[in-house]
Amino acid sequence: MASFASSDGNASFYEFSAGVTATLRRWTALRAAVEGDWGGANSKNIADNMRTSIIQQLTTKSCPPDVSSIEDYLYITMEEEFCCQLEDGSPKDVANILHEMAVKCRVQDYTLARTMVTYAEKEREQLENKINAKIITEGDDDDDDMDDMDDGMDCGDDMDEGGGGAPTTTTTSTSTSTTALQYSSTSLFGSAPPPAAS
Repeated sequence: MASFASSDGNASFYEFSAGVTATLRRWTALRAAVEGDWGGANSKNIADNMRTSIIQQLTTKSCPPDVSSIEDYLYITMEEEFCCQLEDGSPKDVANILHEMAVKCRVQDYTLARTMVTYAEKEREQLENKINAKIITEGDDDDDDMDDMDDGMDCGDDMDEGGGGAPTTTTTSTSTSTTALQYSSTSLFGSAPPPAAS
């Protein structure tokens, strides 16, 4: 089987690393464990170390380990590091994706890795839009409260000449055209990847 040290330089390694990053970001159990600090204050670092270990396991040998080995690693890490005993079968699903991705990236087929990145970025943008919509809605509620306070105060000018309308939401288009290297270089559950250089 082909290795990651191939004629394409480091492209296969970077593409695979980006795919692993996206797959782990989409794993609901891991995200919940990190966001809930089930591993303590270092939960984000634990997740990053998990990613590093997975990438090393699947790229440093001539053949990737079998699916069951990857699955066992995921189960053990979630239990030992996050005190989380998973019974939803998700480690097997994640292991299958990671194994298939490793096999394909070794022959310069990056379709699955890039698909996972696309899905992860869409989900991130949807989450950000929901958060922004909530912030805007709550901001309008705060403005209404200020208007109520102004009614009982002697203000020379109207602060809000437009009146109170229905809350509006705005969506900001964020660039998802990050390179595989940039995408996989950020913390797993940290801030979003930086945009690609133009």
